[in-house]
Amino acid sequence: MSKVQVYRSVFRSTFVVLIILSVGALMACSTIKVAYSKADRILFRYMDEYLDLTTAQKEFLKPELQTHLDEHRREELPRFIELLDKVAEYGDHGVSEAEAGKILDLIVELYAATTRKTVAVVAPVLARLSSAQIKHLSDKLDAANQRYSAKYLVYSEDRRKSRRAKRIVRRLERWTGPLTIDQEHLVTRLSDAMPNTYEDWYDYRIRQQQAILNMLRESAPSDQLERALNRWWVEQDDINPQLGNKIEKTWDIISDMIVMIDRLLTPRQRDRVLRRVKDINRQFRSLVN
Repeated sequence: MSKVQVYRSVFRSTFVVLIILSVGALMACSTIKVAYSKADRILFRYMDEYLDLTTAQKEFLKPELQTHLDEHRREELPRFIELLDKVAEYGDHGVSEAEAGKILDLIVELYAATTRKTVAVVAPVLARLSSAQIKHLSDKLDAANQRYSAKYLVYSEDRRKSRRAKRIVRRLERWTGPLTIDQEHLVTRLSDAMPNTYEDWYDYRIRQQQAILNMLRESAPSDQLERALNRWWVEQDDINPQLGNKIEKTWDIISDMIVMIDRLLTPRQRDRVLRRVKDINRQFRSLVN
């Protein structure tokens, strides 16, 4: 996978168990084990909201999602634990550029594996949607696009940069505690250097959504839908060159930010991060055993 695929996959996609894990990792540590154990039900509710599932579809989907979560626990969760082990190992002495790259590579592998398996569960349901359900899905996607527009597209360039920097600071502080002035300035400077991709992503998502909706209206078989969803959510080989170049630059800045922030961590901040990582890892290990 290229950096283009990585950025879109890790930072933008939803509808997969790995994202539920990522969200859970930002919650209070005491809730992560519970969140993971309920991942199949969370994904089920998400699909029901967007697809307005019939009783028969629900009866098919619930055991499929439970099986999917069980397989993830056996096959993918140990690799997620491996990732956290590396974060703890590298974070204990400071993360080098090479080590940051290894962490990001493992995230990509985990994402791709989990997404492909989740798509394999979702595609058969999509292939059997009624016309009314396809209309329901289209309306839900329109509403989601409107929310995206209201969140990202209505602001001036300066305002967008300010909001993005504040989001990054908040996410970091969930792990480190309050950042110092120098750390905040570094985050803001690097965030401001990231190119604007909001309109590009909006155009891309609209194009991909319409392609999938057209396939549903034409009663495309499950295997074709599965390939199309993987091309969108994992491979993304049809991103235009302009967006690809912007993502390459953004990814390089994100990599730099990881290393530079790590170097500025105070002993207290580093200890807080490591304690959280180890506690999360402990909870995940209890799910494997």
